[in-house]
Amino acid sequence: MVFSKFVPIVQFGALSAFVMVIAAVTELFITPMTLSSVRLITLWDVIGLELRDRLIKQSVLLEGLSKFQIRRLILMSHMQDAKVGEQIIREGDAGDKMYLVIDGEISVSRAVNGERKAIAVLEPGDVFGEIALVSSQPRTADVFAVTNARLLSLDWKTLQRLRRLSPFITSKLFLNLSKILGNRLIETTDKMVCRL
Repeated sequence: MVFSKFVPIVQFGALSAFVMVIAAVTELFITPMTLSSVRLITLWDVIGLELRDRLIKQSVLLEGLSKFQIRRLILMSHMQDAKVGEQIIREGDAGDKMYLVIDGEISVSRAVNGERKAIAVLEPGDVFGEIALVSSQPRTADVFAVTNARLLSLDWKTLQRLRRLSPFITSKLFLNLSKILGNRLIETTDKMVCRL
């Protein structure tokens, strides 16, 4: 194009050649330097391969979802760290999030007659706070981090966005959530029967 006799074509050819040279220099030198100093990492990468496999096997919430679907869910969620002894949920507070334990140990307890009664100890793959997510009820227990913990939080807005983008993932998620709520109801009923 540069050797054409028509001036606009010559100018267009020279501009195209200039852009290609700049693009080649950028691709060969500037991009590698930028990528070596900037770390691109997603929430999925933070969780780690071993931890992801353990979560997929142990979590009722993730049951029936493929790794791709779980990855999509995790990337739309938020990660939260909790230090030893930190209170994550306070009984009676309003809430709109549920949590999936990624790593660490969590204690669930209630104050009964001035005494703290342990309800459960949660490990990776367990879920808590789901009642406040699906209803406007206040939190039913206190939740503390026994060890340093990493949690994945899901709120109603995230689930609505996921429902629009991936209805199949959302339907599986709600099915699994209903299993979790059903199990909680059975556990609560069993405890009430034992007290009688």
